[in-house]
Amino acid sequence: MIKVGFVAPTEREVSRFYTIFEKLNPQEMDKLKQGMPKQMEEIENTLREIRASEDDATKTQRENERIDQTERLMMSRMDRRL
Repeated sequence: MIKVGFVAPTEREVSRFYTIFEKLNPQEMDKLKQGMPKQMEEIENTLREIRASEDDATKTQRENERIDQTERLMMSRMDRRL
């Protein structure tokens, strides 16, 4: 039997994980909880740990990245309309 050690996720992977579940609306979260309750409990615990471990600078950076992404999306939509 081969044992595989835990590899710490990169900052980008953590950010993606955080963003994906943060964007889900309550109905989507409920569906996931019903479909896979044990996994969702682990995911929610992980999200809580991520939020708790973030300092203010990281939170601000994440918020700024989200704002930048939204602005780029809006600009690309405007460009397509023109």
